Amino acid sequence: MARATKTFLMGLGLLFFSVFGGVGGVLLFAFSRGAPDNVVAAEALVRAQNDAALVALLGSPMKLGFGGTSSASRAASYDGPIEGPNGRGTLRAVGFKVDRGWEYVVLEVESGGRTFDLLAPAETRP
Repeated sequence: MARATKTFLMGLGLLFFSVFGGVGGVLLFAFSRGAPDNVVAAEALVRAQNDAALVALLGSPMKLGFGGTSSASRAASYDGPIEGPNGRGTLRAVGFKVDRGWEYVVLEVESGGRTFDLLAPAETRP
């Protein structure tokens, strides 16, 4: 009886660590996806934080939420939420690696019914 109880408890402990270890791994993966894990997402966040109209609308500091990121050796993108203390929007960013660095083809935020093109000079935006 004592051996059966010991085996049962060891099995229960193994099951416990397997289930909660797996859940922890999934959560770690999920939370790491929301971070600006590629150059394009990081650059888009920096530009958004330095845009006076977006700071007025969303507030500061801004952060990226859990969105879709894609990163390869020559291309990267982010499409997901950006939020500040006063509001939130959707950030879209697409860039390609070129010899001298990264070329961005889309860097924009949609919020409050407006689209902020972060590639356009600030003085040319409505």
